[in-house]
Amino acid sequence: MKPTEIIHDSLRLIKKVTGSRLKRTKCYPNGRRIEGLKLSESGQEDLPVGLTGGDQDIWRHTWPAVSLYNLENVYCTGDQGLIFLDQEHLFAVCSSLNRLPDRKVRLPVTSRAVLIEDPVFHLSGFSPENHGHYFFHHLPRVLAARKLLQDRPSIKILCARGHMRWQSRYLAKFGISPDRLIETSIRTLKFKELYYVPITSGTFKLGVPAHYRAMQRAFTGEAVLEKKGYPLWISRMDAPDKKLRNEKDLIGCVADLFGGVRVIELSKYSMEQQTRLFAEARFIFGPLGQGVANILYSRESVLIILAAGSEGKPVGASLMTGAAGAIVGNRALCLNSGTTYQGKRREWIYPIEKFQSELRTLVEQVKKISGGIESF
Repeated sequence: MKPTEIIHDSLRLIKKVTGSRLKRTKCYPNGRRIEGLKLSESGQEDLPVGLTGGDQDIWRHTWPAVSLYNLENVYCTGDQGLIFLDQEHLFAVCSSLNRLPDRKVRLPVTSRAVLIEDPVFHLSGFSPENHGHYFFHHLPRVLAARKLLQDRPSIKILCARGHMRWQSRYLAKFGISPDRLIETSIRTLKFKELYYVPITSGTFKLGVPAHYRAMQRAFTGEAVLEKKGYPLWISRMDAPDKKLRNEKDLIGCVADLFGGVRVIELSKYSMEQQTRLFAEARFIFGPLGQGVANILYSRESVLIILAAGSEGKPVGASLMTGAAGAIVGNRALCLNSGTTYQGKRREWIYPIEKFQSELRTLVEQVKKISGGIESF
């Protein structure tokens, strides 16, 4: 453990022993509420998600207003960039800043803070390593504040430590060059001027639809690519956990039905290759995870998400991914295995007979709306 980490953790221990509690607040220490500048209004939109066109396939997405906070002389700690107004007041304006329990919060050492003179836009937050959360929760914050970031190129972008390199590829799509990026630190950072847009969490834990559509245009352009080739299967066999143990058997079911299937592990493909693969695929299968979040690269595709969970009880992250796909012009089916995760690595299986039955239903739905799989 590095000396800086020892200092931070010792401070947390001292606070615990002395009975001093972390104060989570949306107000300045003097009690005055911190007001944000409203960037966009709340709203709602009906999303055509499923294939049948029935009422059950129309999901209503509602989202709250989006605001921008301009904070002065505040501190940040940890990879997630928790924001402190002073040594004990945590700015708890949204779930991204307010999700860690007290015992995991790294308190600021204000007397040893590194001063950042430049104005900074905060783009770290929870699960900074997860591409799905980055797509659905963090990048939309950039879209919300895009005018500010364009008008003031002097504003730096605060990324999570260790993730700046891969995140820079996405930020470049919005005109943000790598020289504007800085990282969170194991040390306490002090910002003279820090801008923060809270996570926007609507019905499906998603934000403003226009932001996701702008992301898609930035990633893929305006044109819809010709759909060709076999369906895609997005494998999790390269993931550290939540592997689908009988994946090969399920892939065989898809291959039997469609005459073939292309299995990919996204870690082996560049961003540009992933973009094209998703954009050209008519059908995309995959277990729930970061990989299927790439549905934002697609238009007019069908995403079939397999998730571990009880039948009849939709998995929240599965619904979130399906709704995001529908926002940008796709359809989605969210299938639950009826099984649960097992072991430390949370591996699971999807019953073959159940999957085969669901595939047959998928084919019948496609036939009704398009005349067959070949023409869909």
